Amino acid sequence: MARTRKLLFVTLFALMIIALISPSLQGIARAETANTLPPITAYVKELPTLDPSPGHPAVVLPGGTFSVTFKTSVSVSQGYIYTVVLEDDKLVELKYTVTVTGSGAKYTVKLPSDVKPALYDLVLEGGGKEYLVPRSVWVISGPFDVLTFVHMTDLHFGTGHPNETIGQYRRFAGEILAQLLHPNIVIDTGDEADTQALTQYQESRAFRYAFLYPLPVFLNPGNHDYPNGNFIKYYGQTTWYRIIGQNILLIALNTRGEDGYPSWNELKWLTQILEKYKDIPIKIIQFHHPVFYYQGQITATWNTTSPILGDPHKYRQSAISYYWGTNLTAARYFLKLCEEYHVNIVLAGHIHRDQYVEYHSTWTGWTTYFITTTTLAHGTGRYQGLQYVRVQVKPFNLTFPYAPPTFVGFKNVSRYQVYNSIPVTLPKITPNWNYKVQDDQYYYGFYHYAPHAYIMGFENYLPELHLNRTILLALPWAGDTAGLKVLESQGDASANIVTYKVINGRLYVALHIKLEPKSKLVFALYNAPDNTPPLVKIGLMIPSTPTLGRANTIFFTIKDEGWGVKNVRATITVNGKTEPLKLAPYSKGTYQASITLSGTKPLPADIKITVSDWAGNTKTYDFKLTFYPPGYKPTTTATTTTTSTTTTTTTTTTTTTTTTTTTTTTVPPQTTATTTTTTSPTTTSTATHPSGGVPAEIIASIVIIVVAIIIAVAIVKKK
Repeated sequence: MARTRKLLFVTLFALMIIALISPSLQGIARAETANTLPPITAYVKELPTLDPSPGHPAVVLPGGTFSVTFKTSVSVSQGYIYTVVLEDDKLVELKYTVTVTGSGAKYTVKLPSDVKPALYDLVLEGGGKEYLVPRSVWVISGPFDVLTFVHMTDLHFGTGHPNETIGQYRRFAGEILAQLLHPNIVIDTGDEADTQALTQYQESRAFRYAFLYPLPVFLNPGNHDYPNGNFIKYYGQTTWYRIIGQNILLIALNTRGEDGYPSWNELKWLTQILEKYKDIPIKIIQFHHPVFYYQGQITATWNTTSPILGDPHKYRQSAISYYWGTNLTAARYFLKLCEEYHVNIVLAGHIHRDQYVEYHSTWTGWTTYFITTTTLAHGTGRYQGLQYVRVQVKPFNLTFPYAPPTFVGFKNVSRYQVYNSIPVTLPKITPNWNYKVQDDQYYYGFYHYAPHAYIMGFENYLPELHLNRTILLALPWAGDTAGLKVLESQGDASANIVTYKVINGRLYVALHIKLEPKSKLVFALYNAPDNTPPLVKIGLMIPSTPTLGRANTIFFTIKDEGWGVKNVRATITVNGKTEPLKLAPYSKGTYQASITLSGTKPLPADIKITVSDWAGNTKTYDFKLTFYPPGYKPTTTATTTTTSTTTTTTTTTTTTTTTTTTTTTTVPPQTTATTTTTTSPTTTSTATHPSGGVPAEIIASIVIIVVAIIIAVAIVKKK
C-alpha cells in the first residue's frame, strides 16, 4: 500500500510539473509578476559638474589627464570610469580606477595607460558621497585621419510639429539613425528644450543615454535654452572647446538667446583659443544662430564695402543674418577670425531649414564652410532632418556620404528652397515647393513606451540609405530578461538581439537592424509577454444623461497594461443603421467622441469599440446607451456594457505583409482618424478565447494542478 501511495505521489508531482511548465501558463505568470518598466527618465539626475558633461565630454588618450570643474566645492579623493561596449558580439563591462588630485571645485583626473577607447561615465567619490557624470569621458586612441559626425539641431524637447508625439518620434528616429550611420561624434547646435522646463532637459539626457549610448555628443545652447539656468543644471557650461586627437579643434559659443550672436568677451576668448591652437589643421566652430541667411557661394573679406556683407536691415542683398546684423561689427570680426585662423567649418541651426555657404576670403585665400541644418523635430511647416558629414583631415576634404537625391550642397539657389539634410519625416508633410521634393523619399521612425515593452518602428524610402548595423541601446529596465518580437516587416528589413545584459536596472542590448531602401520594420523589445487585451471603460459624459438635440461628449478610458494600445476603432448603431464613430485622442489613455442625435422620444444607441494592442490581442466592447429628450428623467440606468469575444493573433515575423485600410484611430505610429491596419498573409498561431481572454490550455493546466492537489489531500487523509 505504501508503495502504491508513493507511486501516486510521484505521478501527481509529475503532472503538476508538466502543468506548471506549460508555456502559456508561464507566460501568464511572467506577465502578472514581471515589474513594470521604469520611465525612460528614471535615472536622470542634475549634474554635479560644469565640465565635463554629457554635452561636452572630456577627450583624452589612455594615460592622459583632464580637468573637472564642480558647480560647488566638494571633497573628492578617488573615482573610476565605467561603460559597456560590444566586442565580438559580446557585451563587456569596462571599469577603470582613476587617480584624482585637487580640492574645492577643481580637480585633475588621470587615466591608467591601459584604458580601452570608448565613451565612459565618470564617477568621483569622497566624503561619503558619489558624483556621477554620465557619458562624459571620451577615450580615443590617437589622431583622426578622418572625422565623421552627425549634425543635428533644434530638437525642442517638449514639443514637435504638428504635435509633441510626432516630435518625440522624430527625436527617437534621428538618434537611432545617428547610431546606424556610425559617426565618430554627434554635434548638436542647440534649442535642446522648447521652454527650458526641467522635464525637457531630463528627457533630453534620457534620450542621449538610451539611444546614443556609444556616441559622444557635443552640445551648445540655443535661444530656447536661454537664460541658461536649467540648461546648466543638466548639461554644464555653455562655452567650451575640445582638442580631438591633437589635430582637430572643436569650439562651442553661446549666441545668448534673442541677442543672436556671442558677447564680446566670448569673441575675445575665441580669439585666444584660436591663437593658442593656430597650428591645429582642422578647426570647427559650433553655435546656434547662423552668421548667414544665404545659400551658395560668397567671395569677399570681412571688411568689404559690398552690400553682400552689409547691414541686412538696409540691403536686401546682404547675406548676413538679421541677428548678427544687429551687431555688424561682431559679425565682421567673427568672419575676420575665420579668415585669419583658417577655420574650416562653422555649424549652426535656429532657422529650421538648410542653408550652406561656401565663404571664400579674398584676404587670405581661405575657404570656410558654413553649414546650417534644419530642425530634427520641431518644424515650421518645412521638412525635418539631420546631416552626416565626413571630414578628411589631410588634405582637408568635406563630403556628405548619405546626402539625399535633393542635395545641392553649396550651390547658389534660392535661399528658401534647399533640401540638403537626410529627411526624418513622413511624406505629405513637406510642402510642394518650386524646387521639387519627392514625397516618397523619406526615413521615419517611432517609439512607444508601454508597461512591459518598447515598441520601435522604422521606414526607409531613401534610395541611398542602406542601413545594416548593430547598435547599442541602454534602457531603464525591470527584471533580468529581454525578448524581441518582430511585429511587422516589409521589404528587406529585420531586427534581432545580438546579446544583452541587465545591469543595475538598465538593459544594455545590442540590436542588429537591417533597413534597406523601400523597407519597413516594427518590433517589440519586451520584459514580459502580453496575453491580455486592452481595457475600455466609459469615463466622463457631458451631459451626464445622454441628451437628444445637443452635442454629447463621451470620454473613454482605454488602457493596456502589457505592450500598449495599437489600434482603436469605433462604430455607432442607431435605428438599425451603423456608421463609423470618430474617437479622438484627448489625453494619455483617454479618447473622446462627440455624438449629436435628434428626436422626441428616448433613442437607444449601440457603440462598439474594438481595441488591439501591439502583442496582437483584440477585444470588442459594446456600450448600450439611451439618449433622452431634454428634461426627461430616466428611471433606469442609461448605460450598460457587454463584451464580445477576444482574439489573440501571433503575427509571422518573416513574411512580407499586405495592407488594408479601415476607419480607425491609431496610437502610434499615426494619430489620424484613418490609418493602415496590417494583416499577415500567414499566421503562425491563431486562438479564439471566451470572454476574458483565458486560453483553453491555461485552463487545462490549472485543472490538472487542482485535481492533483485534491487527490493528494485525499490520499493523505486516508493514510
